Amino acid sequence: MMVELVFWNCRRLGISWDTSSGSGRLRLRAPKSALGWAFRSKGTWYGLWRAGKDWILQRGTERWSLKAVSVSLEEAGKERIFRVLDENRVVLQHAYVPKARSLLRRFDPTYDSLDEEMEDFFLWTARSAREAGDEQPQRSDDPQH
Repeated sequence: MMVELVFWNCRRLGISWDTSSGSGRLRLRAPKSALGWAFRSKGTWYGLWRAGKDWILQRGTERWSLKAVSVSLEEAGKERIFRVLDENRVVLQHAYVPKARSLLRRFDPTYDSLDEEMEDFFLWTARSAREAGDEQPQRSDDPQH
């Protein structure tokens, strides 16, 4: 099944997301009606999309309902480690260096946690999954609002 997502860091761009393979194809325009967001890190696509009232996090053919798993984010030196746990077993782990660590971000007096959350897909996903409980994550530029 194909769903239309918005590219995480540029909401003017769309992603045609193949839910069977977990891969995305960049589109030059964001869809008028999107089901979520897609992000590419270290050559791998990650998607966060709606399936009815549930949110699905997907990498490749692996997918997890945010209602059924726990999500964590850990600081490890200059990196962050994003984890998805299913019954206390790590089913996804991704280490990355966030943009907030860049020199320009550190010297920008207006850069704050909201800016950081809007550009860091994994940070936003971890916080939203923790805070949402039974509710679904929402971003201020949520495609459905």
